[in-house]
Amino acid sequence: MTALGGAGLAEAAALGGLALAGLEAIADAGAGLLARAGALAAAVVTNGELAGAFAAGELTCGAPPQAARRRSTAWLRIRRIADTRQQCSWNSLTLALSRSYADGECGRGDCPRTIGAMSEEARVPVELTVDGGIATVTLNRPEVRNAIDDAARTELSRILERVSHDSDVRALILTGAGTAFCAGGDIKAMQQRLEASAGDVAANGWRRQRHTHEAVNALHELEKPTIAAVNGAAAGLGCDLALCCDLIIASETASFSMSYVLRGLVPDGGGLYFLPRRVGLPRAKELIFSARRVSAQEALAIGLADRLVKPDELLAEARRWADELTRGSSIALALAKSILDQSFERGVEEVFGLGGQAQAICYTTSEHRQAVEAFLKKA
Repeated sequence: MTALGGAGLAEAAALGGLALAGLEAIADAGAGLLARAGALAAAVVTNGELAGAFAAGELTCGAPPQAARRRSTAWLRIRRIADTRQQCSWNSLTLALSRSYADGECGRGDCPRTIGAMSEEARVPVELTVDGGIATVTLNRPEVRNAIDDAARTELSRILERVSHDSDVRALILTGAGTAFCAGGDIKAMQQRLEASAGDVAANGWRRQRHTHEAVNALHELEKPTIAAVNGAAAGLGCDLALCCDLIIASETASFSMSYVLRGLVPDGGGLYFLPRRVGLPRAKELIFSARRVSAQEALAIGLADRLVKPDELLAEARRWADELTRGSSIALALAKSILDQSFERGVEEVFGLGGQAQAICYTTSEHRQAVEAFLKKA
């Protein structure tokens, strides 16, 4: 089995944002972090004994020093990784620490924070990276074109909950791993539905629908700007996920399709609500009824996408756009977004009322005070 070198250990500790000074710290601080990350988590320490063992190649997945064996909580998880993957890597060893770091439970550093960076055999279905205040959420099942299954739905909701409470995150970008953005719902789940007894189909479907709507609504109602960076095909639920973001930037190789009717279904991920608001009711009906594929160029022309870029520039341009959108007050932005998202359903007097209440809140913020004082100084 492959040994993890001392340099890799140091890199892991830096990425995780937590340096535990000794084996006793694992027992005290590691247990909660490791338990939350489950069987794929492990602890990383900067203890001299372990670092030396790694550097000397004495510590591999199958040969821990005696001191490490005594720390059964941490070691059991390392062994589970070993049993599953037959090798150690700093990505899997720091999963728990990077997750805890993103939650704000570990000390913050200048390095990016990656949640779920793992080997293909143990890949998490959704990956989160936070860098420079911009969260990038990557649907991470490229082998099935990032189709959404129950695990991906649950992980997406969990990540969105974390991002919503992280004051350091100013904006969110949603994209897909590999060549597709998201192919929609996982066909295996559809197969399981066909195999279920008639009496269970409705109840199981209702529960799955609730979980889907919770994830979509969490993305739509996030107080921070959201950008869908569509890198390939966005079909069915994948198209819905893009539509529920505030803005859509698409690669020239991207495509969109409301493919539900081809499976005997109606759009259930928000498309019935979001699509008419983007392209108008008649065009939304045409796209849903026909289930046809819309190219990136047509999507830009009809307002289904807001910007179009070369494939290799997609994420960089999405990040630049996110930076542009978040230069002002985060409180004012959140309030404005909340009101805009209700403006189609409310009358003008109601919008005025909501705007007045929001403005009263803004008057009290330190951001407003600092901006006015800076302006007055220049004047």
